[in-house]
Amino acid sequence: MTDTGKQKIEKIVETLILVSIFSLPFSKSAAEIGFIMSLFLWLAQKIIFREKRWLPFWLYAIYGGFLALTLFSILQAAPEELRDSLRGFLKWLKYISVFFMTADIFRNGTASRKLIYVFLVSCFLLSLNGFYQMVTGQDLLTHHSIDIPGRLVRMRSTLGSPNGLAAFYLFSIPLSFWVWLNEKYWSKIAFFSLIVCALSTVGLGLTLSRAAVFSLIMAALLFFLFKKNYRILLASIAVSALFLVSSPMVRDNFLNSLDVHDETIGERLSFWKTSWRMIQAQPFFGHGVNTYFQNFPKFAASDESYRGYAHNCYLQMWCEVGVFGLVLFLIPFVLIFSKYLFAKESKPKNFSREDALFIGTAAFLMQAFFDTHFYALQLAYLFWIFWAIFASQVLDKKNPPFPNERAGNLNHG
Repeated sequence: MTDTGKQKIEKIVETLILVSIFSLPFSKSAAEIGFIMSLFLWLAQKIIFREKRWLPFWLYAIYGGFLALTLFSILQAAPEELRDSLRGFLKWLKYISVFFMTADIFRNGTASRKLIYVFLVSCFLLSLNGFYQMVTGQDLLTHHSIDIPGRLVRMRSTLGSPNGLAAFYLFSIPLSFWVWLNEKYWSKIAFFSLIVCALSTVGLGLTLSRAAVFSLIMAALLFFLFKKNYRILLASIAVSALFLVSSPMVRDNFLNSLDVHDETIGERLSFWKTSWRMIQAQPFFGHGVNTYFQNFPKFAASDESYRGYAHNCYLQMWCEVGVFGLVLFLIPFVLIFSKYLFAKESKPKNFSREDALFIGTAAFLMQAFFDTHFYALQLAYLFWIFWAIFASQVLDKKNPPFPNERAGNLNHG
């Protein structure tokens, strides 16, 4: 096949991913079909054209080691758990393959810009659907009802939970803010991105997701601290404090409920205690990938009726694939974040695509400490797509930024 054939395949793969990222919050099936088709085409292209890797070898080695330990963990599973455990390994293989595919296809600045725009349009519709849900009690597309946990009414739009919707906003808020700064400030695209940023911010508040809100605040403060933009850091602290005390409802949800006697906090602490007992039984190689649900009753208190996930992705991963697998999973984040944060060429007054993606990925990883994001199809795809774009940008310094891109100045009035 010629280079023209290769370009056609790349274009088809790119289009499939764009369609998948747009449909991700609305249809699991459509997104899954699109990502799987794009993976097969991308792998076929790599084999036919014998393309060489461009990401550093250590990244392939670490994720390869993680997958090897995940596969090895299947040996720890009981015979009746083998099918579920193998399915869990294939899920991790799929997500990490999507990571490498996205890093390859979207390391080009123009392609990345297109994906971000498509994602923001999707989040715009997602937010409108969520507001419709808050008014009518049911969303327009999937007929999901508002979430009423007994304390407050929470928006979730088409997602399975308010926390899942909040995870989408962790990326749409910084990315839409970046687009606004990067474009001519009041062009059509800039104006639209500002609307998306506003809708996403209000939407995040309406999810009442404590973990997501605090994670986004912490990620933003971490960014401003490392970039040594102390004026914006202090302003962010002040704005965050004002938000947290802005109304009795906000104070009750985000501050007064931070107590071990709160229902959801108490439940999580109980799940984590059970998870720790599971870890102590098999600390090194785990009980087998995708077996947490089956093993939970064996270690839970006799009066525990809950059967589900750990509500802490890292504890659950330790339970399933062991401490060595967990460490390998975390190493790329440490190395790539360190490279980004301590880069000598960083300019504290400029807000770039990397900065927006850092805030989104860091916030997602923080929220995952309190939830099940890596084990939810829509959220897992969401993370691996944007983590791939961020990693490719940080690791591929030979690749030029967006054509005619200018970094947005945070001090713009």
